[in-house]
Amino acid sequence: MRISLLLEREPFGRILEETLPRLLSALGGRRHTVRWDEGARRAGRQADEQAWLCNFRLNAIFRPTASRASLDPVVREFARSLRWWARPAQRAYVAAALHRATAGWLADGQVVVSPPLWSSWAGTTACGWSTARPGSAT
Repeated sequence: MRISLLLEREPFGRILEETLPRLLSALGGRRHTVRWDEGARRAGRQADEQAWLCNFRLNAIFRPTASRASLDPVVREFARSLRWWARPAQRAYVAAALHRATAGWLADGQVVVSPPLWSSWAGTTACGWSTARPGSAT
């Protein structure tokens, strides 16, 4: 379900803060805390925290430093529009929303994880969680 719809129907941030730490702890083998910051209420981060941007329109949660390859599923999802005249604007928005220089400005919120996840997860999108641990075969 799209993040924008979840936000209308449920306390998305609270549910994320309660459920995601269990998943991250199970996958990573250590305890994590998660904080949801929506819109302009984004708080400053501590040194032991890692921010993941959330864009409701793209239905994506990703690291600001995510690789282009890891964001390709999002780009492909929005590559075509049924309205031909909307395609150029849609492509431009997707490019800006995922570009390192502008992604933070266009993000609707962020998920802050402490301690930071493995560096190998840095390019992972919300729809592409991997259970592989660093150094293991995938």
